[in-house]
Amino acid sequence: MQRKKARNKAFSNEVCEGPLVLEEMNQAERYWIMSAQRDLEDWQNCFNDLQPFVKEGVVRVGGRLRHAPLTYEEIHPILLPASHPTSKLIMREVHTQVVHGGPERALSESHRKF
Repeated sequence: MQRKKARNKAFSNEVCEGPLVLEEMNQAERYWIMSAQRDLEDWQNCFNDLQPFVKEGVVRVGGRLRHAPLTYEEIHPILLPASHPTSKLIMREVHTQVVHGGPERALSESHRKF
């Protein structure tokens, strides 16, 4: 039996069947990131040394890695407030992905995107 899921809940009341697709997961992640970033106060001045900018509604940071042979997300990670529940859930997920490798390893892995 397949689970029901809601697609485009903001735009319609349509309920669809089947597993989530990558696009839906990316939209959900972006929603939660933007929601968490609402708690960032005065990010343009507080994080000025990280050269923050907004792309597609998401606050990212720049800096000295712009010429490094890395992915866009690694060069311009997403800025999140440390104490936000979304940030804590992300760290819990990363900690599990690195097979409970310790706080330093989890923090290092999380810096690839956030």
